[in-house]
Amino acid sequence: MQDTDIDESFPELLPVGEGSACSVLAERKCANSRSPFIVAASLRLTWDFKWLTETSIVALPVLFEVRIAQLEDAERITSVINSAFRRAEEFFIDGDRIDVESVRNFLNTGNFLLAEREDVLVGCVYVEPRGNRAYLGLLAVDPAGQNFGLGSLLMDAAEDYCRELSCRFMDIYVVNLREDLPGFYRRRGYVETGTSPFPSDLNTKLPVHFIEMSKPLGEDKEVKR
Repeated sequence: MQDTDIDESFPELLPVGEGSACSVLAERKCANSRSPFIVAASLRLTWDFKWLTETSIVALPVLFEVRIAQLEDAERITSVINSAFRRAEEFFIDGDRIDVESVRNFLNTGNFLLAEREDVLVGCVYVEPRGNRAYLGLLAVDPAGQNFGLGSLLMDAAEDYCRELSCRFMDIYVVNLREDLPGFYRRRGYVETGTSPFPSDLNTKLPVHFIEMSKPLGEDKEVKR
């Protein structure tokens, strides 16, 4: 797949309620042999959420572990990406977004960060350092794990990971037909920088292209919710 084969999040992944809080405990250790100077290979994140029931709203603690993927995770990554993208993109594209071989190729050029709960993969995001810039794509949360703010959690982890690599900017591509996405990314500090074509090897029902967006990776991580 081409580098432009990426990259969506979902607005429903934002934390519910302004009172949500995230506590992060990081085990500082070497991430992998290709980048021996990288730390924060394992993050344990606990997020307090508001859970809407038919009768009330109660606090729900959810524990996720975010780690760097290994080659043996390729099939599970493929399944999560296709499940998430199928739900979000079926109105303009048929078939799977990615195959296992493409995921393996991505693992040779960058890293996937995986979000797991009780050893079950519920979300992932791809990051690829490119000099002083980094590329983020294929942000995906399994449909069964959506509505817990996990998309935002993975974005935070990916941006922190690239800061550790001394990357100064993060670049993403957003499908123009997903009109909900630019606003989500603008709230995270991203701005539009241009457009690029959608991969020609993916057949679409509607004309489609990517909106290119970028964000400086400074020290200030405050996000407008």
